[in-house]
Amino acid sequence: MPEAADDGGELEPEFTPSPQHGMARQAEEALEGIDRVLVVMSGKGGVGKSTVAVNLACALDEAGLDVGLTDFDITNPNTPRMTGLDGFQFEGQGPFEPPRLGSIPVASAAFFKPAEKSLAWRGPLKQKMISSLLGRIDWPDLDVLVLDLPPGTSDEPLSVSELVPTEKTRAVLVTTPQLVSTEDVALNFRFAVTVEIPVVGIVENMSPFECECGREHAIFGEGGGRRLAEELEVPLLAEIPIDPGLREGADDGKPIVLADPEAASARALRGAAESLAEGLASDT
Repeated sequence: MPEAADDGGELEPEFTPSPQHGMARQAEEALEGIDRVLVVMSGKGGVGKSTVAVNLACALDEAGLDVGLTDFDITNPNTPRMTGLDGFQFEGQGPFEPPRLGSIPVASAAFFKPAEKSLAWRGPLKQKMISSLLGRIDWPDLDVLVLDLPPGTSDEPLSVSELVPTEKTRAVLVTTPQLVSTEDVALNFRFAVTVEIPVVGIVENMSPFECECGREHAIFGEGGGRRLAEELEVPLLAEIPIDPGLREGADDGKPIVLADPEAASARALRGAAESLAEGLASDT
């Protein structure tokens, strides 16, 4: 099926997604050298999930793990921008050697299409692209592959549950403190339980921050992630304060845990990664 072009016409993509038959087997073979797949999920868009995923990957790498990073946001992938790899394109039909952020191999749906083209794909084509992101990338042996999922519980999360062995998969949920976010993330937790993906923690982003005047500001409320973690009986991995540097690093392709490691947000992210690394090491 052709890709829909921005002008309403159609164009033939240079990359053809994998055939439906054998997708699960292809993905399973590609993941044989990967110990864990850590999916970063949220029921709510705009909570900074991709920023958290990229920085967690960098912090896990700093903690001594062999880490890979990919995104399954087929229509609006942000990983290339956040890793400084925007503009990179795969050529041919693969297997593809992923580019790297430092020592971290990175793959994205954006690497399969021109940056100026949008995709108008329904479920089956999305699933085939996801299969290709797993099965046609020449992933090295990894301790963990961090997988950034789009918000919700639709095609992409369902495809992960079908294509990635559940015994390899763990989930981190990202929320902001406000109720409209934590309610949606609670639904994501129930989805993970339904598809038998263990949730290993919650990260609260956009937490209260302390300004130069010494006052604390809770723009999006406070304590919502902690209350959600207690309700769901999962660890609260971090409360990441609002930080302009976090946004600037995402826009500039310089994750804050690398660009400004002493920032409060970077310290919170490293703490989350250290907890995850300890948990993954004992989770055999």
